[in-house]
Amino acid sequence: KLTRTERFKYLGSYITKDCKLDEELTARIQAASCAVGRLRTRVFECRDLTSETKLKVYNQCVTPLLLYGSETWTLYRHHIRQLRTIQQRHLRFILNIKWDHFVTNDEVLERAKATDIETILIRNRLRWIGHVARMDDCRPVKKLLFGELADGSRHVGRPLLRYKDTIKDILKRGEVLHCWRHHLDNRPEWRKLIYDVSEKINDQRKEENKRKREKRHQKRKNAELDK
Repeated sequence: KLTRTERFKYLGSYITKDCKLDEELTARIQAASCAVGRLRTRVFECRDLTSETKLKVYNQCVTPLLLYGSETWTLYRHHIRQLRTIQQRHLRFILNIKWDHFVTNDEVLERAKATDIETILIRNRLRWIGHVARMDDCRPVKKLLFGELADGSRHVGRPLLRYKDTIKDILKRGEVLHCWRHHLDNRPEWRKLIYDVSEKINDQRKEENKRKREKRHQKRKNAELDK
């Protein structure tokens, strides 16, 4: 007999009754944190190893644990902020950057020669959507992803995000929403498009962070002048 359960683990990922990602993200963060803890003494706190070596170990051993199965995640902005917080916490620990050093997140990434977590997530999901889009139309995965319900009803208010809604938002921000299908069959062109889109969105993020910092500094200066 099959027992009724609120969640179950399938291929290493947690699937819950409400199809939300919170349970899976908690498991991924715990797995990555445990890996950092196990490597803490032998690697990350070892003075015989350079920071470059420590970062390579982190990228090869910890990041895959944190982002396992991310190709199919339906992410909200608060999920991305949560993952970015974990990445920044680990990188600052490896590079020995304290909170009172007043180092921005972008500067931490530059020192670590690392890629922002959102950029990695965008590349993973675009690679997956390209793989599914190249499948035959009879494949169940493609039918589920691109299909629509013929009838039914939904609750009043904004509906929950679907996976293809997040992909559409990525393509729109990368300004390739209406032309991405033309590059699917040419693998080198598709890889280049993925890289260009992720870099464009990353540049937009950097510019937005820069504007926010300048606005905070200006607000602080105005408050000092008022005194």
